[in-house]
Amino acid sequence: MRKSRLHFSCPGEELYVLDEQMNETEPGTMGDLYISGVGVGLGYWEDPEKTDEVFLENPLYSENGDLIYKTGDLAREGKDGLIYFHGRSDTQIKSRGYRIELGEIENAINSITDIMETAVVAIPTDDFDGKAVCCAYVLKSNTNSEKTEIIKKSWCRIIWSRAVGSSMTLCRKTKTVN
Repeated sequence: MRKSRLHFSCPGEELYVLDEQMNETEPGTMGDLYISGVGVGLGYWEDPEKTDEVFLENPLYSENGDLIYKTGDLAREGKDGLIYFHGRSDTQIKSRGYRIELGEIENAINSITDIMETAVVAIPTDDFDGKAVCCAYVLKSNTNSEKTEIIKKSWCRIIWSRAVGSSMTLCRKTKTVN
């Protein structure tokens, strides 16, 4: 995986690379990237469950209810003191400058009546989008193949238009016993 330098945090903010027990990692050891300080909000608007998952009490500095935010990024601190980015710990991608949750696309497509199963992946591209979103789906056995265009129009209404983009590829698959 290609690594990127994050350098240091902005004034008034701190970056931490923590392990699963919320302890700081040794330089060179991969962990989850957290941020604290003036740029960290109090949570997600009207989404307490998601807020509780990623806005946490700072285990390293608990004065005045200091929060840290779990970014979802994997990182390590180098021996030079810089933070190095190593990818995501979830299925979130960035395409055309927007954050896109592949699982949300999958759930939206699976909510369509004629869809039995869906898989959504992102494939890196060299074009402006940066990622092509590829969806494979299996129709329920009683669905005829002429419904493909209707299904595509259905999910374009459900899925955020920025997630669909210009490079969304659809692939109908037949499910086998294997």
